[in-house]
Amino acid sequence: MEGIAGIVYPDIFQMNNLSVPLLNALKMRGGNVSDSYTFRNIELGCVGTKLFILPKKNIVLAFDGNLYNLKDLHKELTKTIQAPLKLNVRELILAAYICWGPSFLKYLDGDFALAILDQEKERMIIARDRIGKKPLYWYHQSHYFIFASELKAILATGVVAQTPAIDAFAAYLTFGYVPQDMSPIQNICKLLPGHYLQLNFDGSKFIESYWSYSSYFKKSSNDSKRTLLSQLDALIYRSVEARMPENKPVGCFLSGGLGSASIAYYMRKVLEERPFAAFTVGFEKENEEDVKAAKETAQQFHLLHYTEQIPPSDLLSDLVKIIWYLDEPLADPNIVATWRLAKLASTKTHTVFSGMGSDE
Repeated sequence: MEGIAGIVYPDIFQMNNLSVPLLNALKMRGGNVSDSYTFRNIELGCVGTKLFILPKKNIVLAFDGNLYNLKDLHKELTKTIQAPLKLNVRELILAAYICWGPSFLKYLDGDFALAILDQEKERMIIARDRIGKKPLYWYHQSHYFIFASELKAILATGVVAQTPAIDAFAAYLTFGYVPQDMSPIQNICKLLPGHYLQLNFDGSKFIESYWSYSSYFKKSSNDSKRTLLSQLDALIYRSVEARMPENKPVGCFLSGGLGSASIAYYMRKVLEERPFAAFTVGFEKENEEDVKAAKETAQQFHLLHYTEQIPPSDLLSDLVKIIWYLDEPLADPNIVATWRLAKLASTKTHTVFSGMGSDE
């Protein structure tokens, strides 16, 4: 896991290395690996990886995430620009940006947050993946523009007052989470999924959508139910296949629900006879039927099944850590189970598939 961040100061005379606390707050995402770049009154950085720089074009990329259509993107770019390109995520992203401008984002299929500093066109673009798997927060007040993968990183600069956003807390008390582009802190916003923000060097900015989930509901189909089910089956299979790491241990979260069982089913189809692990966490004397159903699913698909029961006395033992890593409040008690699932899975693998979100 990586993290990206950047800051635009009011002018070059007010620069005071605020990128240091900005990136330090993200170190838990990327260990001791970090990189930074300075141009005029702009500082761009990342943790967990290095920046990708094209010196001849004066373009810098900070990228956190993965692309799952890398080969298709490589093929399309090679055909369009008629020049050899390496099968490298960051090189292809910048090649796509140079070729198609900001509309390059609609060609990217993956989970990511990115920032591109284009010195020749005098602009910076930050963007977030279609579904919003990767977080990205931004602030633009008092002639400062700051963005980061985590809310706490922006606060670490000391530029932003830690003033609660009343409308965000009202929404939280209504829905149990902070919706849309709100954040718990006044003047800090989330970049919405499927959107990009362009900040020009003259201080102007705009936000645009490059992909819309709702647009798919406007399409109609005359295909039969059998055909639609066959198409859905193929889509889920290809989705799981594209995200499967090569020659690395992999696992899945397994509950008693249909969502996680479906993911396990498609993982088994993709991996065939290759072994993989399933992880289940239950609350003592609360959801024993779910745990039992998970065990039966694991047996059906011949999975290495690891389970853990959370006793009432241990329910809130990691609550402070959970709140810290969440970055903003979430009124969902199942987050405790998710935390324990992640801890359990981390002892066996770094890649886990999950059916979470299937209900939504």
